[in-house]
Amino acid sequence: MVSARYLVYVRLTATKALIIGGGIGGLTAAIALRQAGLDVTVFERRQELEEVHSGGGMVLWHNAIRGLRELGLAKQMQAVGSPLQEMEWISSAGRRLASWPVAEMNETFGVAAIGVLRASIHPVLTAALDDGVVQMGVECTGFSQDSNGVTAQFAGGHEEHGDVLIGADGIYSLVRADQLGNEAPRYAGYALSFGVVEAQHELVTRNRFRELGGPGARFIYFPVGGERTYWSAIYVAEESETKGYGGSKAELLPIYDGWPEPVGALLQATDDSVVFRREIFDRKPVKRWGEGRVTLLGDAAHAMTPNLGQGACQAIEDGVVLGKSLGAGGDLVEALRAYEKRRIKRTAGFVNRSWMIGSLGRWKNPVACAVRDQIQRIVFPTVALREQKKAMAYPF
Repeated sequence: MVSARYLVYVRLTATKALIIGGGIGGLTAAIALRQAGLDVTVFERRQELEEVHSGGGMVLWHNAIRGLRELGLAKQMQAVGSPLQEMEWISSAGRRLASWPVAEMNETFGVAAIGVLRASIHPVLTAALDDGVVQMGVECTGFSQDSNGVTAQFAGGHEEHGDVLIGADGIYSLVRADQLGNEAPRYAGYALSFGVVEAQHELVTRNRFRELGGPGARFIYFPVGGERTYWSAIYVAEESETKGYGGSKAELLPIYDGWPEPVGALLQATDDSVVFRREIFDRKPVKRWGEGRVTLLGDAAHAMTPNLGQGACQAIEDGVVLGKSLGAGGDLVEALRAYEKRRIKRTAGFVNRSWMIGSLGRWKNPVACAVRDQIQRIVFPTVALREQKKAMAYPF
């Protein structure tokens, strides 16, 4: 039993949160915790939040925008993206398989899902934080904790002391390795190349997300603000020994030869110097994220494949829920475990479903692909749409 005197002591003294990692999840958590009254510092090893190869696009679905609305940032984020009104699936033979009425969902949830560039998201989040909260070019090399708090060590020899430490440092998280072991992430069996282009084509509309699927490959495109269109090509590929981000249209054009437009037009309109490639990994769900005064958030906790478009969305949810948990007062350790209890099962569901969808996307056999198309025709407008609406209504 925790004494009332101890609870008062914790509320008065446990005010310092150290966040390792300044991505979308880390910044969202920093905003939520600051609004909850905590003193927060974010430590990011990169010199700049946006490296060239990380400037791809994403969809922020209704659950993420609703989370940002909790922080007073929904309108600002929607202003830098493109509101989506329809999601459509097409076969590589040009047959329309299914669609979702995203415009109706926008009305239901009172916010619009948006297509947006990662490079447009970070400025909205950092603008909500005071100068000095985010420290760039600071690499965490380890940490320790005891009954008095957490001490993080950084390259160069300096240390920072806090009351809690949140690992938001990505799929190769140092904090995760300390808490859960250094198991390698699992390769999904496919790569993703992407680009952003200002392309004029009758099939490139300002409010539609479209995915085309064929044998062992998919192609996705959607608007991301202004006249820009983001596209991503997802295709079966062996895991390479050399990790890097350099992409090439020469690899993509043979894969998508003969696919419906505007696939070819988008590829041709993109300069090869701004085509980037990354192999896709995730992490299997786990039953705990940390112990004591330490927890995880975002990809460090639940890295997932991109097939549901929920990676960043779940990181935003993490940040909002963590802010509510730690802002409620009481014992800090119990608050961290309560946060994990709310988040682990939900995020595990997204990890597993996204992995399954990616596995179906790897099918190459024509008969299997025809079966997959039929599944999409039947399941996507019914069961999948109901599940999507349910997921978007997550109670903060």
